[in-house]
Amino acid sequence: MYSILDLNNSAVTQGLNDSLGYEFSLNNVNSESDARFIVDYIVKYLNLVELNLKDQETMGFGSWFIKFIANGSYLEIHELKDVKDGINLFEFDISFTLQLMKDQIKICDSVGVSPNFPSISQKIAIMEDVYNGSEVNAVRYDEPSHMTGWYLTSNAYSGDIKELSVDYLFYILKEQPRIGKFLALPDGYRFFFSDETEEVWKDE
Repeated sequence: MYSILDLNNSAVTQGLNDSLGYEFSLNNVNSESDARFIVDYIVKYLNLVELNLKDQETMGFGSWFIKFIANGSYLEIHELKDVKDGINLFEFDISFTLQLMKDQIKICDSVGVSPNFPSISQKIAIMEDVYNGSEVNAVRYDEPSHMTGWYLTSNAYSGDIKELSVDYLFYILKEQPRIGKFLALPDGYRFFFSDETEEVWKDE
């Protein structure tokens, strides 16, 4: 068991040092339950893979990417904000990571399925219209591990795969963050959204 405390406007854990050798510090969390959601996810993952975190260690958190940076007796949790010249840039913040996972879980719960989180290091097949348009038609297939399985098109798609390009999930979410909440739906699911509507269904 551990507690969540407020320290200098950050949420910090108390009670993990004996088992892990450190405590966590989180910035930009709105509630104790949000902080506990994040810490529980990390601790469960550490126990699963038998990993002892170190300063500058990174890990996937659902569909996003976080980094741990030592600050005194705490490991601060930083989230990926940008990639420039091939370098990942992190900030002491967890708000985007948290909201993305919560939104993905909510969508999956709405149709009664377990989340299958893609990783930002995976790729998506996408039609150029999706980057600039207000509508998205999407379907997820069982694909090789370097791909998420998602195909994102607009209503203008003719069915010719030559109209599609392949890009990393990270860059797609930077351009079209609204897509993110649907992407933990498992293989066989489709979604559509426009400015007027959103739909999710299983393609039998």
